[in-house]
Order: sequence, then C-alpha cells, then structure tokens
Amino acid sequence: MPPSLGRQTDRESRRLKRGRSDVREGFYGLFPGECYDPRRSETIRPRLQEAYTDIDYEGVRQLLAPSDLSPSPSEAQGILCGLICGGDPRPAQTWLQQLLPASDDARADLLVAEAREGLARLADWTLGEIQGPAMGLTVLLPDDMAALEERAAALYDWVRGFLFALGLLGVREADLSRQAREVLNDFTQLTHLDLDALDDGEENEAALTEITEFVRVAAMLLYQERVLDAAPPAGEAG
Repeated sequence: MPPSLGRQTDRESRRLKRGRSDVREGFYGLFPGECYDPRRSETIRPRLQEAYTDIDYEGVRQLLAPSDLSPSPSEAQGILCGLICGGDPRPAQTWLQQLLPASDDARADLLVAEAREGLARLADWTLGEIQGPAMGLTVLLPDDMAALEERAAALYDWVRGFLFALGLLGVREADLSRQAREVLNDFTQLTHLDLDALDDGEENEAALTEITEFVRVAAMLLYQERVLDAAPPAGEAG
C-alpha cells in the first residue's frame, strides 16, 4: 500500500495541530487581514489557495543551475526565508553569496552575474511579501499539475533550507520563545517524513495543503519574534 501522508504523520499531525492553534492565537489581532480567525475563514480561504500557485518554478531552477549547492527552487527560497525570518540584516546579499559566490573564471562570472540578477528579483519579491503591510508569504512549490510526491518533496526541501539558514545565522533554541522552539521542532519532524511513492489521493492532498499552510504561518511567526519584536521602538533607532 502506498504510504499515506496523513497516516504516517498521525503523531506529528497532532503536534502540528497544536502548533497551528498556538500560531493562530499568536497571530490573531496582530496582523488584520492575514491572521487566522475561524469567524473569517471564508474570506481568507481564496488567498490561501492562491499562495500555492507556481511562481515560474522552472525559471528559478534554471537560474540556480550555476550554483555549487545545487538546491531545488523550493530549498533556495526556504534558505532566503530563513535568513529573512531569522533576522539577517542583509538577507538577500547573504543568500546570493551562499548560492552564487563570485568566481575567478570570467566566463563563469558572466553566467553567475546573470543568474544573480534574476535571483535578486525573486529575493526582492519575497522580501516585499514578508516585510509588506500584508505580511504574506508565498511558498515556492511546483504547481498543482505536478505529482503530489514532487510537491511534497519540494516542501521538504523548503523546510530543510529554512533550517539551514537558521543554523547559518547561529540561531539557538535558548534564544527563542517556547512557541518558536516548538515550531522549529515541528519543522525538524517534517524533514523526517517518508515521502517515497506517495499517491495522489485526496487524503494526502489535504494533508499537504494543511502542512504547507502551517509552514507558511509558522515562518511568519518566527519573523514576528526574531525581527519585528526585536526591532527598537520608533524613535529609539540609531
């Protein structure tokens, strides 16, 4: 029998539901129009579905071709989001340096420069989503025409990239609130899921949608804690 994303994550699912509940409580009232509120779910749902559409996934893959890290598009964006949400003061620059550092080869430098230019646009767009007034985040995944197994693997890559970035920044559990520590533990659990030979059944589709939304909201919770709450009050900066 093909593995079921819903069944194999039964224990993790209960943890994720607790995590989603905590995240919802943490977001409600802070970000009008973006937070979860069961009373307003019918107005939020269209945007959540839109969040998972393709953002030229294959185009990003081509831009990443010169990278020695060979990340998938999802992993690359996960690294970027981890740098942003983890509090890197110059996340786009750090991200590009990790993916495509300068080379001594002039011909390679030309390819890298072109790729960096394209990726910089993705970085600007992602930063604009996270830092904008709506505080949204579109998780970069293959579109819905791709097999569920491919989309689940891409989400795995995204989470792995996010955790890599937090490690790069030296973020420690001791630096985080209890809620944020639970989020990171849930992220780590997600990287241990068995994604081989997943079928495209409705149960797995629903589970992937729920987990993807949890990942999106949880990342924004970390951004709230690591960046917004850590910023000096207005008038005290500098």
